[in-house]
Amino acid sequence: MLKILCLLIFASVLNAHALKAFVKQDGVFLDIKSYFYANSPCKNCAVSFIKDNVVIASAKTDENGFARVKIPANEFEILIDGGLAHEKRLKFSANLNELEKSLKNDEGSKQVAEQTMNEVKFDESDESAKAYILKFIVAFIGLGGFFGGLYLMKTRK
Repeated sequence: MLKILCLLIFASVLNAHALKAFVKQDGVFLDIKSYFYANSPCKNCAVSFIKDNVVIASAKTDENGFARVKIPANEFEILIDGGLAHEKRLKFSANLNELEKSLKNDEGSKQVAEQTMNEVKFDESDESAKAYILKFIVAFIGLGGFFGGLYLMKTRK
């Protein structure tokens, strides 16, 4: 039993499956870069923008792990789902000075602001929460099956 506990503690500090993410504001846009350990890009990963526990917008990364989206709100969380319980959650607060400067530089700043709000796709479904819970349960069942199998193989010898 002590060996299993030591193995679990050791496995919890490994970075082999870590998901890294960086977010940079560029005017009214966000540049998002996500990758796994060893610079493997997070290809076609779902990116959700969450405010008050509600998904207000969503996007996907490209083949290089990049996504460029318009800022959906002033403060929100960014959730990047890399699959198989690889997720990264970041809190983001928009730089309002940079937003205002960008809007002033554009012609018809009021039209640009309205267009920005109209182009954000709102997702009112609760599917992402259900999928997250299902992934969590499947991961624990898989771990239990793996270690249960190891225990049975060890006791049969």
